[in-house]
Amino acid sequence: MQSIDLIGSTWHDFAPQLRQFADDPANGVVAMQMHGHRIALDFGSSRVYVDRREDARNEYEADEFAVFEARLGSPCFHGIEFSSDRAARAVLLLIADDERFLVDDGYGAVVSGPEFVQLLRQFPEWDWRRERRPFPYPKA
Repeated sequence: MQSIDLIGSTWHDFAPQLRQFADDPANGVVAMQMHGHRIALDFGSSRVYVDRREDARNEYEADEFAVFEARLGSPCFHGIEFSSDRAARAVLLLIADDERFLVDDGYGAVVSGPEFVQLLRQFPEWDWRRERRPFPYPKA
């Protein structure tokens, strides 16, 4: 599984957005399950999990975390784990397009949610996990 973080100033309940998304047959979600704060979307051959990451602070250097604190106050981390970048892209387009979030792509860049979504829309074939960025990548 791969992962990407949404970092916000508060914990966010994604269940209503994801339920509406899952209920639309055009999105290809076979099932949605909730276990506490963890939401699992089953796309048949792939899965996406959205969950709180209360221990994420330990994964960042002090100077990185200080940037999050300066911008967000007390940052709250939401992890998106996925087995398919196509499924992850669909979920990120839905939930990340919000000024209250920063997106940490796990590969050295942190941008606002709307900036990340704009990049996903502008470069639909872009795989942030594998491809070098052939375009300017803004920093948060």
